[in-house]
Amino acid sequence: MTVCSVDAVLHSLKSLGPAAVELELSLLSSPADDSADDDDLLVAFIELITYLFTAKRDVDLASSYLGLLIKVSSQGHCVDFTFKVTSYIFTFKVS
Repeated sequence: MTVCSVDAVLHSLKSLGPAAVELELSLLSSPADDSADDDDLLVAFIELITYLFTAKRDVDLASSYLGLLIKVSSQGHCVDFTFKVTSYIFTFKVS
């Protein structure tokens, strides 16, 4: 993940606002939309959060996004998504 791509993604996410980010995450968790592309986006989002923590950049924002991801994944409407999120999170090592 390059700094330029991180900056571009962060700029886009920050322009959305919390409600729009939550909506995007809930669309990823939609049971009717269980595609490999969504898995790739989920992994990329978790990699972004992991990068922000390890680089000590926008830690408050990364914490908010992680909390939002956990909230959306635990709302109970999609067990598979909750399992994917937790398994992806535990595969990344934050040092």
